[in-house]
Amino acid sequence: MNDRQIFIGFCDLLTNENLDSQAIQDLSQLSQTLKKLKNDQSDDAIADAIVDWCANHQPLGESLRMRSLRARAIRHKGGNQADQEQWISNISLPESELINEIEKKIEETQAQKSQVSQENNN
Repeated sequence: MNDRQIFIGFCDLLTNENLDSQAIQDLSQLSQTLKKLKNDQSDDAIADAIVDWCANHQPLGESLRMRSLRARAIRHKGGNQADQEQWISNISLPESELINEIEKKIEETQAQKSQVSQENNN
């Protein structure tokens, strides 16, 4: 998998995967790592951090791999129309914007979890 496929797959994972409470809690650490790497390192380092985080939160590692491979298949083979529409906006983004999208989705996921927790406490 290349960096772009990892970024696209992770965006989809954050949008469509039900993360367990530990993964959601650990997203803040990943977010801090990504912000640091974004300023200091290459896209390879950012992709590696995402892969490592997912590997430490199985089955997300396998989910990321499958989603990243789907991104590659759609980009190279076209895929069916429904899959293309789901992925096309992320495929066309430059890497820097994909990283920003990942950071945004991390924040949204954490906010949703916080809101659910508050509702359950009421």
